[in-house]
Amino acid sequence: MRLENLYLEHFRNIEKLETTFAPAINILFGENAQGKTNILEGIYFLAYSKSFRTSLLKNVPMHNHEVTTARGEVYSKDILTHLVSVSTNEGKQLYIDKKLVDIKRYLGSLHIILYIPFASLIYGLPRERRKYLDRAMVSMDKNFIFLLANYNRVIKMRNALFKRRYSEKEMEAWNEQFIKYAIEIWKLRVAYIKNLNNEVAALKSVFFRSGDEIEIGLSSTPKLSPDDSKWSDEVRNFLAVNKEKEEKTGFTIAGPHRDDMDIVMNSYNARYFCSSGQLKATVILLTLAQIDLFYEKYDEYPLLLCDDIDTELDSSKLLSFLSFLKKDIQVFLTTTQPGICSTMDNVALHEVKNGTIVQNK
Repeated sequence: MRLENLYLEHFRNIEKLETTFAPAINILFGENAQGKTNILEGIYFLAYSKSFRTSLLKNVPMHNHEVTTARGEVYSKDILTHLVSVSTNEGKQLYIDKKLVDIKRYLGSLHIILYIPFASLIYGLPRERRKYLDRAMVSMDKNFIFLLANYNRVIKMRNALFKRRYSEKEMEAWNEQFIKYAIEIWKLRVAYIKNLNNEVAALKSVFFRSGDEIEIGLSSTPKLSPDDSKWSDEVRNFLAVNKEKEEKTGFTIAGPHRDDMDIVMNSYNARYFCSSGQLKATVILLTLAQIDLFYEKYDEYPLLLCDDIDTELDSSKLLSFLSFLKKDIQVFLTTTQPGICSTMDNVALHEVKNGTIVQNK
């Protein structure tokens, strides 16, 4: 999969940008606050009609503009597809090959893996790790995003009941919907983490000693038993026991929206017992594992986006990371140092200044 070109209009600080990209490594370089991250966000917006930086698309259009547009041509298995993603105050407009389509048809045309800085993933709040997990799962199966939307709708309606008088019949109906969608999400998360662990085990010898063990886990509320056939009863019982607590707090205290992704090394929480070097290597390992999982399913590689990579990895670690990527994967890096990959072949440099690319090399 390859993004051939990109057009952005009224996107963040970008008045208008039109550029082409190389099939391998693309380095977006320039001083801070020039728009490098905005270009990555624009690529993500083209793929998913949403931002990886905010849940409010109203914050994305340039100041004093209500419409923002991303347009690009994508090669996937030698087929060229023209994509357009438009956001307005009235909603989204999505096009594939000049035909207006709905979001279900649009998603899947362009897939992205987003490299997350180790500090955000390891030391960030649980919601950061949930986002990380969910983004990876959406890249594997676009239907997961609609499952999350249904679950969030049920949470919203269930929480609304706590703000007024409600009948037991009303709450029971929403509880059953909650249990249904929660269990579907948990099953998919557990299955994805299992596959991710298999890939991590296959790759870890590249970055860690032979005796080191790395495992990804899922912490849930309530704590679920290994037997998923018991989950319905476990959740139903939890809701019954904590009914008064939920009524007092006014929101749902259990469910996938409170999950956390655990990273464990040698039986210890990596957050507290690993060096920063080990943590950075772990995030690289997870990224490579995600990419391999995608390839195994689709027989092609997604795009890889890495923001401010020079603040995250020194030159030796970055070169090690990039050297393990297959030559068929298209990579986009942002940095203030254009020479960070000077020893590598197939690298294209794009200088970003004041929201536009002023020079391609």
